[in-house]
Amino acid sequence: MNIDDTFILLGVIYAAHGVRGCVKIKTFTHDPSDIAAYGPLTDGSESLKVSVMSVIKNGCVIAKISGIDDRCSAEALKNKKLYVSSSCLPKLKNDEFYKDELIGLSVKLPDDTIFGIVTEVFNFGSGDIVEISTPQGKKEMFSFTSNIFPSIDMKTREMTIVPPEIVGVYK
Repeated sequence: MNIDDTFILLGVIYAAHGVRGCVKIKTFTHDPSDIAAYGPLTDGSESLKVSVMSVIKNGCVIAKISGIDDRCSAEALKNKKLYVSSSCLPKLKNDEFYKDELIGLSVKLPDDTIFGIVTEVFNFGSGDIVEISTPQGKKEMFSFTSNIFPSIDMKTREMTIVPPEIVGVYK
């Protein structure tokens, strides 16, 4: 199975927990316990049935993965990315997007000048931040707001940016 743009990244296993095969997962779901709500997950090569044991801090969970019964097996899963088919996820409103859908979008200024490509979407607790790689090789970060990103066209895979005026940098 290949991971393509029809799959959404829901979490990453970052550590083993205990001696009975539990793992710690950094989730990218609104409610961390929802990582197990959409059916089996995949890493691209196999299907993984995840059961959440408990929610811990910062969007992380302790989980059990079917067939993983000891610490060594759990440690072997470290850094494994967990995906789900987008068809298993709830339908979003018109102005909502999954993080993975935004990565790779072309970013243009209102005059159609290429500004860059979305390389990452972060959330450090006070809202989403979009990281854009510019043609000059710089990485720029902007708040993901409708004022800064007034239009997003998923069909053409383009979004428009109106950068805030910061000491005239983007004039």
